[in-house]
Amino acid sequence: MESELPSMKLSELVTDDDIRQGSMYPSIARLPTITKEVSCAIMEQAYKDKIAFFTPEPYNKMEFIESYYYDHRYINFTPDQYVW
Repeated sequence: MESELPSMKLSELVTDDDIRQGSMYPSIARLPTITKEVSCAIMEQAYKDKIAFFTPEPYNKMEFIESYYYDHRYINFTPDQYVW
């Protein structure tokens, strides 16, 4: 059953609009959200099955997962400039 979990969660995320457009999968535009949802479902199941190794169990699993996601936005390191 564990190996079916990602595909089951993915199927739950397919909208009626996706189906009307003839797609069996969610829109690629929603990929970041979908990967987080699937990751969260896997993490919840891992804790239920007592095979998760991160302790203590995160209270907010979605927030925990998002904290490990890569942020592609550039951080500006230039110092503030003031006009005198």
